[in-house]
Formats: sequence, C-alpha cells, structure tokens
Amino acid sequence: MPLSPLLSSALFLASASFLAAPVPENADPPRGPEGRWHGSHFTPAEYGRHASRYTLTIDKGTLTVAGDGKRLLAGSVVVDRVKRTLTVVPTEGEAKGKTIPGTYTFYGEHLSWSFQLPGEEKSTWMFTPAWAGPPVKTTLRALGDTPEKFTGKLVVVEAVVAEEPHGSEVDARTTHGLDLLNPEGRNWPHFYIRCDGAPTVRKGDVARLTGRFTYKKDSFCPHSITAMDPDCKVERVVKTEKK
Repeated sequence: MPLSPLLSSALFLASASFLAAPVPENADPPRGPEGRWHGSHFTPAEYGRHASRYTLTIDKGTLTVAGDGKRLLAGSVVVDRVKRTLTVVPTEGEAKGKTIPGTYTFYGEHLSWSFQLPGEEKSTWMFTPAWAGPPVKTTLRALGDTPEKFTGKLVVVEAVVAEEPHGSEVDARTTHGLDLLNPEGRNWPHFYIRCDGAPTVRKGDVARLTGRFTYKKDSFCPHSITAMDPDCKVERVVKTEKK
C-alpha cells in the first residue's frame, strides 16, 4: 500500500536529519598515515617492480624518506585525514621549497601514497608498517601453535635449511624462497617464506631468519614470513664447538 504524502515527507525529513547529524565529539578520527613505514616506489610503467626499498617516517608535521643508504626526501607535511591528502614541502634536495600535493589510501594494513612532481609522471609508493621495537625471538612451533599472537610482528627464528634455496629475478629485483625444517615435521604447518636478494645460506645450514610474520586463517597458505624490508635479514648461524 503506498504511503501517504504526509508520512512520506515525515520519513524523508527524519532520514535527512539523521544523515546530517553531527559526528560525536568523542568519535575516533579517520585513520592517518603517521608513523614509520617500509615500502617501495614505482611509476605506472613499473607497476610491480620493487628494485629499491625505502623507509617513510611521518611524525609531528615532518616527513622523511630514506633508502639506498641516504635520505631522499625531507620536509614539512600537512595531513588531511578527511580528504586523505598529504601535502609536502621539501626543505632540502632538488625539490626544496616546492609544494608536492598527494593522496593516500589504505589497503588493509598497507599504505599507498601517490603524488606528482612538476614535470614528472605520477608515481606511487607502497608501504607496510615498520615494526616498532626489537624483533621477537620465537620458534616455528610457537608460530604454528599460537599464530594470532605473532601476526604482523617482526620475528626471529632459527632452523635448518631443508632444501637448496634458489634466487629468481623479476623486474630487476632478486628474491629467493626458504624452506626451513620444522621440529614437528616439514608440513606442520607449511611456512611460505620469501626473502630479499640472493641466497646467503645452503641446504643443511642453520639459518637465523628475521622477518615479518603474517597469519591469514582462510588463506591457501596461512603462515608466511617475508624478509623483504630493511629490518629483515637471513643469516647463517655458525655453531662454535665448546672446549
């Protein structure tokens, strides 16, 4: 049965007033990009290419980008969390004094920052949160038993290398996988491990892996460790004989 004109008007005014209601003063503000991030930079023509790694730090109105052993960008920054914009004015380097407008977007825990310098094509930087504090030393067994406790954290594990690792190069970046022996058996659970650079360990070595652990319950491979950021590494453990 159709609504009467009076009732329709009343419902419209009620919904309009609801939509126009002010946000409570104690409501959480929109998420912002402040903090320390690890990531990579590419232009649209280089999408998927991660040949260089960078650290982005946004804190107290300043922004810095460091990579390849040097500071690439530093200046003041204005963050608009509502419009999701980042406006940077460099205080050093070739872009000193120029205004660099940009936008940012979150994809889960990942931060995407897009901007365009005068006379250059638009570029995008992709970042993941940098782990604050020292890495957490643990075991593969602990990661398998209580993965929720460690997901998103920088962890350190030691284990024997099960298979000879082989590097592969994609878009000028070399990476390699790592297969570590689990004390409960190789397939309990299976850990997907990806590391930056060429292999530094061989089959039978004891490897010390520092990487970011991620647990996704419904994924084909729920347990993964990535050692692709500046804080990550793979080391060969040399056991010293006791005299």
